[in-house]
Amino acid sequence: MLLATTNQVCQQVAVIPFLWVLPLAIYLFSFIICFDNQRWYRRSVFHPALGATVFLALVVLSSPEISIETQIVTYSMLLFTICMVCHGELVKLKPHERYLTSFYLMVAIGGALGGIFVVAIAPWLFTGLWEFHVAIWSSLLLLFIVLMRDPDSWIHQRRPVVAMVLLSGALALPELIGATFTAGAVHRMAPHLLPCFLAVGLMSAVAFQKHSQLARRWPGSILQACAVLGLIVTGGVLVVNIEGNRANSLIATRNFYGALAVYSVDSQNPESHYYMLRHGQIIHGEQYSAADKRREPTTYYGRDSAIGLTLLNHPRRFACNPRDRTLRVGAIGLGGGTIAAYGLPGDYFRFYEINPSVTKIATDENGYFTYLSDSRARIVIVPGDARLSMERELANGSPQSFDVLVLDAFSGDAIPVHLLTIEAFEVYLRELTPDGILAIHVTNRYIDLQPVIEEIARHFGLTSGSVHQSSGPLVKPSDWIVLARNNSVLGQAAFAGRLQSLASRRKVRLWTDDHSNLFQILK
Repeated sequence: MLLATTNQVCQQVAVIPFLWVLPLAIYLFSFIICFDNQRWYRRSVFHPALGATVFLALVVLSSPEISIETQIVTYSMLLFTICMVCHGELVKLKPHERYLTSFYLMVAIGGALGGIFVVAIAPWLFTGLWEFHVAIWSSLLLLFIVLMRDPDSWIHQRRPVVAMVLLSGALALPELIGATFTAGAVHRMAPHLLPCFLAVGLMSAVAFQKHSQLARRWPGSILQACAVLGLIVTGGVLVVNIEGNRANSLIATRNFYGALAVYSVDSQNPESHYYMLRHGQIIHGEQYSAADKRREPTTYYGRDSAIGLTLLNHPRRFACNPRDRTLRVGAIGLGGGTIAAYGLPGDYFRFYEINPSVTKIATDENGYFTYLSDSRARIVIVPGDARLSMERELANGSPQSFDVLVLDAFSGDAIPVHLLTIEAFEVYLRELTPDGILAIHVTNRYIDLQPVIEEIARHFGLTSGSVHQSSGPLVKPSDWIVLARNNSVLGQAAFAGRLQSLASRRKVRLWTDDHSNLFQILK
């Protein structure tokens, strides 16, 4: 549950650096207080809390428009109650001191198996982060088994109120999730729910009368039946949620690097219909299906972005000899292959992509993204880590002599630090021509990379500047930093008024392979 919640919160909800510390802290806190003293865990407190947080989590899962803050708080509360229940019940099952060694060995093995499932099995088994759903339901199932095995637990007692709550929740949950969850969602629930609640209450009251025959023979049977019904309904809602997410995506795939999905947006309007490639909450590319827009660069790579200005106004484009107008372009990060839209006959575009699923989506001839196949340039894709691939090229005596090298791997929370050190930039500069340009995409909601790149530019004595692209019909706001050894490209008229000097207020230590500090550059 810890690892599944971490994946859900950090990849699906908010790509915020160091957010993984929150679920880890919740897990450790519950473990410490439960094993400190049994008085911290009370079934009468945490079992109702678990039911309430599961109910809320299922509603939030089925309502993606709910704010990021609400999702994080809800999933954190759910993790806390599940951890308290699991650790609390584990403490209740702790054997005599003679058997503690084997007990803690089983606890360790359970943790290892849970980790193996989330890290190794789930990416192979699921196309999305469905282990979160599995963890929720299996936690409830395990609690039900533990309670059934304990003859003194509340599930064997006559509890009419609990039965009524369980049945009411089981009836209300599918209806509430079926509504659009807003502030007034409760008022739009179907009118037949009120009679259902009243019927459940009356049935419970009659069935659990003090002297009723049912109460004497099977004091806990109805309560157990209600618990089973709750398990079934919860499982059904989770399955429906998974199927709903799968139905909304045209392609869903997952591997070690995370979950990717392709969505069709505004499909009812041919002029504005486009396909979107997303990695969690990070958009990796969009392409319109209309013939007059299909070859247009979109999202962060519009004509007013740094990469657009560079490729459209590079001095080589205006050479007298047509043969000299070609460009050699390298790109770290493929995405949907959007920058290939700038390719002209004779150009050479070389993409370095570590995620094979991204490559498959971008190159699929029968797929939804056609930037690569439509491009008039020669396209080459190098699989694997970009820096290692470039180092091998240089070691083999085959530098690529790029006119432009694009660094586009820094949109998420997991910044590949090894691509931002002075050792990495030494490799990039060796791969460039003397007049070559480094175009670095630094759009990120939570991390400010400008101070790091500013220090690197100062270290190598490079000309530098930043370019901001405003939002437009086909593009999204984006920020870029460009570096060069001279002004042969950045001095072009197209950059006049667009190129801003780097003047960061933050001062950071130069990043090397031995030193980097993400805390310093958090926004």
